[in-house]
Amino acid sequence: MSDTNYIFAVTRIRGKENQLLTEGFMHQLVEAKDVSEVVRLLRDKGWDTGGTGDPAKILEDERTKTWDFLREILKEDIHKLDVFLYAQDYMNLKSAVKAQKLKHPYEGIYGPDGTIPVSKIVSAVEKKQFETLPGDFGKLAADALDTFLHTGDGQLSDVMIDRAALDSIYAAGKKSGSDFLKQYAEITVASADLKVALRAAHTGKNRDFYEKALAECKSLDKATLIKAAEQGPDALADYLSMTDYAGGVDAFRTSMSAFERWCDNLLIEKMRPQKYNPFGLDPVAAYVLARENEIKSVRIVLLGKENGLPASFIEERVREMYA
Repeated sequence: MSDTNYIFAVTRIRGKENQLLTEGFMHQLVEAKDVSEVVRLLRDKGWDTGGTGDPAKILEDERTKTWDFLREILKEDIHKLDVFLYAQDYMNLKSAVKAQKLKHPYEGIYGPDGTIPVSKIVSAVEKKQFETLPGDFGKLAADALDTFLHTGDGQLSDVMIDRAALDSIYAAGKKSGSDFLKQYAEITVASADLKVALRAAHTGKNRDFYEKALAECKSLDKATLIKAAEQGPDALADYLSMTDYAGGVDAFRTSMSAFERWCDNLLIEKMRPQKYNPFGLDPVAAYVLARENEIKSVRIVLLGKENGLPASFIEERVREMYA
């Protein structure tokens, strides 16, 4: 589909953008007295809260609604947004691998379908029919399961899968032909590397762990990142201050949750120019991120209310809105 052929899709997206949650509305949610009030506010905003008002179901339904809409307007070009779904494929693979040592696996360990149906991943791992999975994903599944069954080390198999997920996102961004999706992949991989490095620096991981866990990306020098992480969190923050992500140093020094929020807000900042772009796939991709971002923020609010956390604590973790 050419850029001009995306005009209809972008026009539909502009209409949907008017329904996105605003900063003011998110503040209302944060200040709500309990989960039931949050659900009522969401219902008034047009979210399908169902008869039960179950928070997990509300979020899942909103995500499904988003992707159903995208399939409607993009049709056969929907696969161009697969980069946003790869992470779920790899999360489901991690669950399928670990389920092999569970006496009674439960459905709740799997998320909604990514690009590969959950049932296909589960069946391939259970029956060790890895050839039924696409290419490198099948080989990864075989290697991860073998590692887990022989070592019993769930973290080691997780590291293998997480690294492969980042590599697939980065490759998809580069192949997309979209400057926006390339930028999305770059920031996604770099922020994931930094979060992994920060956690590992606090727990004293060795060089072998860093080599296996950290993915390559243009905006970070892997060797320098590893060297800094081995010296500890302060050295890691000093390295960060010399990169494109220097604006996140204060958040990085504050806490993991603060840095995660900063990374998500950075993506929102980078995508805002797409609100004024009338052509191509990029405005559609930006809408996907906007929806994922607001669903994540609503999840933070709902979890906070369920656990009786103060509004100020929740407010610090809610992401900036695209609207």
